Amino acid sequence: MGSAQFKNYNLYSEDFSVGDKFRKEYHDSLESYIKKLKSESAEKRFSFMPPQELAGNMEKYRSRYIEMLGEPLKSYSFSVPKAEEIFVSSDDLCKIYRVSLEIFQDFKFYGMLFIPHSEKLADSQGRFPLVICQHGGRGTPELCSDMNGENNYNHMTRRVIEYGACVFAPQLYLWNTKLYDVPLERGPVDRELRRYGSGIVSFEIYCVKKAIDYMCSKPYIDPEKIAMHGLSYGGMYTMYTMAADTRIKAGYTCGCFNDRSEPTILVDLVFFNSGNTFTDALVGALCAPRHLYIDVGTQDKVFDYKNAEAEFSYLAPYYEACGAAGNVKFNVWDGGHTVSDTDEGHKFMFAALGYTV
Repeated sequence: MGSAQFKNYNLYSEDFSVGDKFRKEYHDSLESYIKKLKSESAEKRFSFMPPQELAGNMEKYRSRYIEMLGEPLKSYSFSVPKAEEIFVSSDDLCKIYRVSLEIFQDFKFYGMLFIPHSEKLADSQGRFPLVICQHGGRGTPELCSDMNGENNYNHMTRRVIEYGACVFAPQLYLWNTKLYDVPLERGPVDRELRRYGSGIVSFEIYCVKKAIDYMCSKPYIDPEKIAMHGLSYGGMYTMYTMAADTRIKAGYTCGCFNDRSEPTILVDLVFFNSGNTFTDALVGALCAPRHLYIDVGTQDKVFDYKNAEAEFSYLAPYYEACGAAGNVKFNVWDGGHTVSDTDEGHKFMFAALGYTV
């Protein structure tokens, strides 16, 4: 094969391995370069967003954060989407509905709505606080709400309903295809969205914001008392959505907060230059001075709590600089990749909304 004229030449050839020394140097140099970038990143992040400048420039930095995430979040504006509510059932705790929201023309976003029977948190107008309960990887709103059998959420949704809050539990593009017979290709979809200035995280935060638009239009929801609570991916979405949407007055994130280094890096959480700008700590800083409770388990096999402790050391100074040191709590508990057995995070979240539970 090949061009005929080269058959008459005596050309040098060698074994495949001869150039490996140089390829290894290239490989090792790249690894060293990345380590250098990482070692310099903390200083660059503090230079990009100094704690003492955050309080007076919160919206400037929030805009930079949203710019990093991309469309459609960059183009968000308040409007109440059309929706279809389908009554599912009524059990001992609540009435249950499926809600299909028309986010764009011919594009639907789905979630479960739970309206408590108890009126202990309802105000004089019959309005309830709203908590967005967000499932994690391989999850669904049904799974995190104890509708599909055993799970690792430790009754996350039901515990919030039992306190007396309305819950909306959105479906993210994260379900387990072995349990739910619907295809899912999060990585390829994310790559395609990024080609057009978007990304799956920006897209889903936008959808949650539109769901909040819809819920705020309901006469039984107090739009001034909104919180978000999630586990794993849901914990990440809790903090990342709260950073983008100031209507969320409190966040309770479990089993997620980390430094996003190996082995905890998630490709869909890698944004252009995010290592020098918005890591988890600086995203958490955009939640200030609002209340944020962070749970990490010592037995968590997904995210190492020691890396979370190190990342929190970067977050705490931002809350201090905003005069709100008491509004962020970091709790290490003796548990795994689940919501804590204690009620401290829930009490903190509801206290931020003005309730004692």
